[in-house]
Amino acid sequence: MGNITPFAPEKLMMGLLFRDKEQAEDAKKTIVQTWGELDFVSDTYTFSDHSPYYDKEMGGTVFRQFISVERLIDPQALAEIKIKTNAIEATFMHAGYRPINLDPGLINTGRLILATTKSVAHRFALQSGIYGELTLFYSQKRWQILPWTYPDFRDATTQADLSQIRKLYRKQIREH
Repeated sequence: MGNITPFAPEKLMMGLLFRDKEQAEDAKKTIVQTWGELDFVSDTYTFSDHSPYYDKEMGGTVFRQFISVERLIDPQALAEIKIKTNAIEATFMHAGYRPINLDPGLINTGRLILATTKSVAHRFALQSGIYGELTLFYSQKRWQILPWTYPDFRDATTQADLSQIRKLYRKQIREH
């Protein structure tokens, strides 16, 4: 029988999808107020180049940016964080139009897990209607994709951003 030990803290990251850069900045301010200072903000790129999935719902060309929060968190909090990000998104909605999409996830040395409300075969229940998805895993000094990995998470630029977040995490846990 294995010994039960507490979970190690992990790195909270988010993928932001947006049309309006000013609204994205407002969303990031709310994230900082809720979870603390950011220690990584990626360049912005055009998400619609990878997939038109959100173009209609968000009203045009969609942009993507990745961020991470400086303070490490208990991984058991991921479902609560997703519920809160959904509430943040709701503050931006008007007339059925969703201009901000926040996708929270956790990075540790070996994986990226994203939180979602959608249940499909490869996702596992966390709590309160929130599921976790192993989106990428880290092996052989690089991110490895899975059959369900989103198109933009397969991209070298995205993986370089996630590697920067992973590097920050590794530094933090060494100093912890």
